[in-house]
Amino acid sequence: MKYRVLAALPVVITAALYLVVHLVGDRAMGAEVLTRSVQSAKIAAGVGCIVAAFTFARGDYLRRAWLFAGVSSVLLARDIWLFPLGMETTFLGVTVEAINHVIVGIANVFGVAATVLMARAWQVGGIELPGSSMRKWMVVVAAIVVAFAIAGVPLVHDLANVAAGKKVPLINMISSGADIVSIALIAPVLLTVLAIRGGVLVWPWSLYMASMVAWLAYDAADVLSRSASFASHAASLGIVAELMRVLACGYLCVSGVAQRTSVLSVDLE
Repeated sequence: MKYRVLAALPVVITAALYLVVHLVGDRAMGAEVLTRSVQSAKIAAGVGCIVAAFTFARGDYLRRAWLFAGVSSVLLARDIWLFPLGMETTFLGVTVEAINHVIVGIANVFGVAATVLMARAWQVGGIELPGSSMRKWMVVVAAIVVAFAIAGVPLVHDLANVAAGKKVPLINMISSGADIVSIALIAPVLLTVLAIRGGVLVWPWSLYMASMVAWLAYDAADVLSRSASFASHAASLGIVAELMRVLACGYLCVSGVAQRTSVLSVDLE
């Protein structure tokens, strides 16, 4: 029952946020509500991951994976304290904008590292993934195709601009590359969920995968919102993207809580 509540919580919160944003008549106020909600969700995700990390002993494989995910989430919440300073403000000759790019780059490295560790957990744990080799490869290939179809679009656009001599922030390409890797790694996480289904330990993995799927939805909405073909729907798609960010962070938070709860319940048996 408690795991079902955890699974429902991010959806309920995101749905409530959707209603609030649409009930607020002022667009600027609605945007502010979304911004504050995303910031809170990032912190919640970081806390949930750190709670999960400290469930495991020092040196444990999953402790490192959850800790990396937590660090990534906390770093991405840099807009809470960094943005109010103003992007043109300088510290020791370095602009806030440059500092922001460095922080986001580091956060992406930690985020990808966490996802890679999670995706390899089945190997470390000696888990046999379900299905034939052909079916497993089909799942992997499908995830890679989806990754490039969504996150590859802005990367190709940026590379084309660079080739044309235009200036493109390096952080944009790093973020797109990180998104491609993270989306592609949905495949091994999904197979891990299928392999361990039936017990309480499946819950943290299922919720973690739900977070990955929500991030996939965020990337898709974000790409569409910046497409000329969907210019008339850009505002609505922008709202959907932010809601998916809240949902993704929410699921990451509850997956961490579920990880701690499931491990402790197994230890007590």
